Amino acid sequence: MLRELFLLIVLGVLIFEAIGYESFVTFYITKESLEETSIVILVCLGLLIATIAFMSKTIFRRKLMWSRSDRQHTSTSDAGRSLIFASTLMLLFLIVAGHAAGMKPAFLQSISSGTDLMQLRLANKNEITGPPHILAYIRYLFQLTALLVGLYSVSMSRARVLLTMAIVVYAAALPGDKAPIIQVLVLYFLGRLRNIRSSPYLIIQRALMLGALSFFAIYFVTLVQYPEMQFSEFIRFVFERLGIGQIQGVYEQFSVKLQDPAYVLSEIPLSGLFGESRAFSKDLMGITYGFYLDSTEFGVMNSFFIGEAFAIGGWVLVWLSPVFVGFNFCVIVYMTVRVLNEKFKLPVAEAKYVAALFISASVTFTGDLGGLLFGKRVLVVAILFFALYIFYKAGKIKF
Repeated sequence: MLRELFLLIVLGVLIFEAIGYESFVTFYITKESLEETSIVILVCLGLLIATIAFMSKTIFRRKLMWSRSDRQHTSTSDAGRSLIFASTLMLLFLIVAGHAAGMKPAFLQSISSGTDLMQLRLANKNEITGPPHILAYIRYLFQLTALLVGLYSVSMSRARVLLTMAIVVYAAALPGDKAPIIQVLVLYFLGRLRNIRSSPYLIIQRALMLGALSFFAIYFVTLVQYPEMQFSEFIRFVFERLGIGQIQGVYEQFSVKLQDPAYVLSEIPLSGLFGESRAFSKDLMGITYGFYLDSTEFGVMNSFFIGEAFAIGGWVLVWLSPVFVGFNFCVIVYMTVRVLNEKFKLPVAEAKYVAALFISASVTFTGDLGGLLFGKRVLVVAILFFALYIFYKAGKIKF
């Protein structure tokens, strides 16, 4: 969570303020709106952090706060390996289901056939004939499994680690997005980091190795999408994506002031059963980069959740949304800790470690409200663990 809040949000604000919007491709941003929006972002960010901190130390203190006993290293339990087996099995099941529904291995197909990667990415999102949440649950599972494999790798055979991570990387590359491949490498490293009892020098050394590996991985997957890109263009591309690219949407929103209370329908639990709701981030992309394109030819725009809050309820919801989002975030982490500890039998220290990293990776703030207004995301994660528990119990059946 801290990575996203400070690297992707605060960094974006600082870059916009220091360099100015004129140096980037923007659409509705003005000098006046830039300054006003930056203040709103930072105030709402402070409210979000304050809400999460308050909730963590009061209502959810028992599961969200670390105690002295939680510092012990106990990452060798059989329960952890059983959970890895269940999550891998469920991931394979969803990959097969996704392929049956029309999903294509975007990266592999782009490399082998030369087909435009963006075209394949959009096809995976727009042309799948099946349950709409297949991609979302595949994403949850490869994030969780990568973290678990890193955490329990010391008690797994090398062959099992390599096989499981190969499945995870394939799943991460399946949609065609760049970030998931880097994300699984980082999560795997963070899992292993808990078991490192050596000097800080070794930790720094491995972190630098991960950084270098991640950089070359980003370079490779970017070249798949943009084969003609020069290295100097790549450096600027990364600079823009890590900076303004993550929150440009909120600046555009507070300039153009897109509003429609109907966006709230996407925040209501089980609303997907009655039809597909309009997506704010998709409409925002449609009036900026996708203005002259068909809706099937562009994706969504990165933003900050207060942008959709303004679209639904104006300034009142802008100032209230950090409280709603922070509360729902804490509920999800609390639920995850309890489920991992009580249902999957992970030691509480490991359950807290996994929950903190997994939810921080899977629940993001650089987009729309993402189901964090009325508890929709809580339900989605609960369904994930309910299904995972079925696979977990099935894996323990002795024939």
